[in-house]
Amino acid sequence: MQLRNVLLIATGLALVGAAGVRAEAQNQAPFTIRRPPDGATVREKVKVQIPLGSIPDGGYVAMYIDGEFRGAIPVSDDDREEMMKAAAKRNEPAYFTYVWDTKAPVRAKFSTKATSPADGEHEILARLYAPRPNSSTGGSILKETTSVKVNVANKLDSSNVGAIKLSYRYRDGDSKDYARTGTSAIVAGLTQGLNRSDDQELVSYKSDLAVGIEDKYPNGNAIVRNNMRTLEVRQSGQSTVYPSNSLPTALYQELDPFGHVVYQNSTVSFDQFALLGVPVSATLELPILPKNAVSVGDTWSTQHVSLEIPGTAPENQPKVTVESKLEGIEWEGGYPTAKIHQTYDSSKAGGLKAKSIIFGTTEVDSPSIKMDQDIYIAYRSGTLVKVVRNLEVVGKTTSEIAGGGGAPGIGAGGTSAMGSGSGGMMQQMMGGGKMGGPAGLAGMGAGGTGSSGMMQRMMGGRGGSASGGMMQQMMGGRGGVGGKGRGAGPGGMQLGGMGGPAGPAGAGSGGGMMQRMMGGPGGAGMGGSSGPGAGTGMASQQITLKATVVTELKAPVQQAGR
Repeated sequence: MQLRNVLLIATGLALVGAAGVRAEAQNQAPFTIRRPPDGATVREKVKVQIPLGSIPDGGYVAMYIDGEFRGAIPVSDDDREEMMKAAAKRNEPAYFTYVWDTKAPVRAKFSTKATSPADGEHEILARLYAPRPNSSTGGSILKETTSVKVNVANKLDSSNVGAIKLSYRYRDGDSKDYARTGTSAIVAGLTQGLNRSDDQELVSYKSDLAVGIEDKYPNGNAIVRNNMRTLEVRQSGQSTVYPSNSLPTALYQELDPFGHVVYQNSTVSFDQFALLGVPVSATLELPILPKNAVSVGDTWSTQHVSLEIPGTAPENQPKVTVESKLEGIEWEGGYPTAKIHQTYDSSKAGGLKAKSIIFGTTEVDSPSIKMDQDIYIAYRSGTLVKVVRNLEVVGKTTSEIAGGGGAPGIGAGGTSAMGSGSGGMMQQMMGGGKMGGPAGLAGMGAGGTGSSGMMQRMMGGRGGSASGGMMQQMMGGRGGVGGKGRGAGPGGMQLGGMGGPAGPAGAGSGGGMMQRMMGGPGGAGMGGSSGPGAGTGMASQQITLKATVVTELKAPVQQAGR
């Protein structure tokens, strides 16, 4: 028995020693890019892997692509533990991993436009930084550098493809999941009065959509069921996750093989989001495909394409004709796909000439609208893989757009009666914002940037940035306290024959009924003398807004001949 115990102790010490050697070896692992190897051909999302043991505690890795800095990634104790656990489950060494998306557009230094990396040779470089030794002030020092050169090959040789007959091939009982993300924003550099250097996000969202084929007809048409499973909306820096029972019910469509909608049931349940400027859609919205076979480089016109303007209900969306081009054959989501690029410009002949539109909750006058989108179709299986849509609206607005204003929202709004940002649906009906809304208390003070509610419009206009209400127009023109243009406007209750000062309402023409009865025109214009608060109303300002929506097939099913 004693001999057995001695043997057990000796064996235990040997195991501990071996574990210590392995740990020491891991901590001394060379800092080098193991994957991909130098000279490898890569595509789409590339995992760049470095031995985890080569990164000391408190260290971080700075990543560069073709000399352009892409990010500095620290490795915390929790990160290290998770990486080691995951590696143990796979029975392989632990790696620090950086994912390089070779198709993601990036804006290079000194460039104003984001572009995707071209096919060909690129350098991946990693630098290891470690805590400065024996330093009370902290800081890091560069320890090691490693790099590899790879050949990006996202595009396929189209010379062997020829003309392609594109169509959706519905399969009875088939089901696919799609992820959709969207965002809308005011472009800082192209907008007057936006007191910030970065774009101001208005609203963003992400959702999951399940698309199932309920029935397949002999003519190739199918009944398609669209069911949104999750929805998260971010406004004014706050995110809201909607429970499944508050999401709209499933939407059914009959679609032909080219994406035309033959029939669909009502979309009323999504109007509430559209009216609040949230660009949420309940359908997959299959892009319309050409009926004739097309080759790479071919162009054609596609009619009845919805512009998908945020804030406009689906049934009111403008339908336009866009220019389409088959740009090439390339890998996307693991599929060889046909890439179609579509563009639209309202300033060209035959373009949409709208007097004004609503983008989010902002009214834009004399808008110029541009749209471009990339469509990826797995042409062998007839599967929509991805759609990237960009919309730009340029025009004039009288809405206050100073930086820092809150976005319109579902339950979001200003922080006080004089706060900025308009409120949600009930807030907009009752008074905007919180506790009285950004437009002030029933128009009794200028201040907010958002639209006011029903009572504000009746009693005091739309606060700081809109025309007066019924009582103002009867009693004192469109001005008055809280009238158009931060309290400035044509006339006010105290103006007129009584000779009172303009006060905060400002001077202007167009006195109300009581003015004309009591004193008629006088002073400046028809509204009495001007006072210290004189003003002429808010002038139109240039504004540029943009919206981006990405719809992408999730976890594509691997199958032959796709």
